[in-house]
Amino acid sequence: MSDAAEKINEDKRYTERIYARCTKSQHHQLNEIRIRLGKENISEVVRLTVVEYLDKEGDSISSRRHFNQTMNKRFDDLYDGLFMMLTLIAVLIAQGLAVLLRAIDKSGKDWKAKELLIEASKLALEQQMPLRATISKMVEVQRDQQKKLRKGEESEP
Repeated sequence: MSDAAEKINEDKRYTERIYARCTKSQHHQLNEIRIRLGKENISEVVRLTVVEYLDKEGDSISSRRHFNQTMNKRFDDLYDGLFMMLTLIAVLIAQGLAVLLRAIDKSGKDWKAKELLIEASKLALEQQMPLRATISKMVEVQRDQQKKLRKGEESEP
C-alpha cells in the first residue's frame, strides 16, 4: 500500500459517496483484504484501492506516474544531450591541442587528436575513483563546516 493511500485513508473529511455493485466473489476478496489489513470495514479497503488506482493511472496528465515518466524522459534527454556536448568539447580540445603540439614540438612527431583522446580517456578511467573519493571528502568537510557555522549562529542570542 502506498504512503499516499495510507495518508488519504487517515483523512476523515470524505464528502463524496460512490455506490458500486460487485459479485459475491469480489465482496469476499475485499473482506479478506480488510481482515488482512486490519481495517474496520470494506469501505476503507475500497477507498485504498481507488487511491492506489488513481496514483498508478498513467494516462492522466495530473497523475504522479505520468509526471514521473515525463520527468525521467526529460532527464534522459538532458543526459544524452549533455554527454554529446561534453564529447564534442573533448574532441575539439584534443584537436586544438594536437595542432598546438605540432607547432611547438621540435621533434617532428605527428600529434593526432584521436591518440590524445585515447590517452586522456585511459588516464581518466585510472583517476576516476581516487578523484571521486577526494571530491567526496572535500564535500563532506564543507558540509561539516557549514553545520558548525549554523550551530554557532543558532547559539548566539
